[in-house]
Amino acid sequence: MAADRPQFVLPAEAPDWYPQTMNHRIDGDLVRRERMKRAWTQEELSERSNLGVRTLRRIEAGQGSLDSLRRVAEAMEMEPSKVLVPEGNASPLRIPFDPLRVQLSMRLVTPANFKALFDELIERIKAIRRNYAWELGIILPGVRFQDFKCPDPIYQIYVRNVLMGQGELQAGKLLAVSKQRHHLADLDGLPTTDPSSGLPAVWIDEGQRSKAEELDCVVFDHISVVGAHLTRLVAVHAHRIIGTEEVAKLIDDLKLPNLVDEVVPHKTSLTTLRGVIRNLLAEQVSVIDLALILETLADHATLDKSADDLTPVVRRALRHTLCQPYLNKDGKIAAYTLRPEWEQKAEADPGVLDELTICLQGLEPLVLITSSKLRHLVKNRYPQLTVLADDELSEMYDVASLGELPVV
Repeated sequence: MAADRPQFVLPAEAPDWYPQTMNHRIDGDLVRRERMKRAWTQEELSERSNLGVRTLRRIEAGQGSLDSLRRVAEAMEMEPSKVLVPEGNASPLRIPFDPLRVQLSMRLVTPANFKALFDELIERIKAIRRNYAWELGIILPGVRFQDFKCPDPIYQIYVRNVLMGQGELQAGKLLAVSKQRHHLADLDGLPTTDPSSGLPAVWIDEGQRSKAEELDCVVFDHISVVGAHLTRLVAVHAHRIIGTEEVAKLIDDLKLPNLVDEVVPHKTSLTTLRGVIRNLLAEQVSVIDLALILETLADHATLDKSADDLTPVVRRALRHTLCQPYLNKDGKIAAYTLRPEWEQKAEADPGVLDELTICLQGLEPLVLITSSKLRHLVKNRYPQLTVLADDELSEMYDVASLGELPVV
């Protein structure tokens, strides 16, 4: 029924920008689309417009006052009248989609803690986004927070509408995490597993914080548990989060129009560039030096080459950046190599790669150096393994050999 729809009635003293012809309502879908274009969370728009998050949620649902609408429009540098549509002109049905979404059980969200909880989460998300901007060179899209009905005190993290992780929080408790299980045995609490790292953990009272820290445990409050889990999932799934619009914004923000025009669309497409960036992020390779990536594509890209064809070339250009995360305290890359005769056999018959399964078991997280021909095959077979091609090694760093595989 029309009475059930949010609507405006022309006020007695309407502002100059309000249409004078008929009653209008807020186009909540337009507000949300414009916010997402800017990669803003509701919390960010809340700060920019000086409105509460609940008020913004009402506006995106098509409800709210004219003054609130004006503030939102001005924060997005839009004419307020552009966010209004005549009554009866419904927006087209749109399926909701959020690249990143965190859901909190209603057991965790109460009227008493609502504002403090979400204020802390907003600050943590800002820190996470700054961290990834500096480390990976990407601007993460906004994160939507929702509560949901559930009898258990859990949170859920969705990436592109797919549930990727969840955890349970204990009221009034802190999470003590340690690689050394025997350290946790000295703490009085509920044993569990850290949802982010998978390490053993214990839920403890605040009074045991000092003791846990003396035992070299890392202690997390509820916000830190959710933040750490989200940070890890974003690192693992960054390549799924970044889409064409995000890549377009990255090259626009580069402010190098001549270089960009030389590469896109004359040497390669925006879609192929997106594929190269996704391939790099899938192995957590920073794309902060986007100018070098584009310079490399300017030299090597052609319209008939795919993202998979171009990624090895870009990786070689980024070899200094590529190697840095794997330097030990001596400034060397501690790595295993493959036996030359075995490597030649594997290049001829990729099925031979299965022989590595047994010798990789029980080894600490390691770096494996292979030939350029074999790198992609090994990485596909063992996705959790860090694999560098011999032509991706920077001349700035030496390799400290840990031995040859497979062990005979």
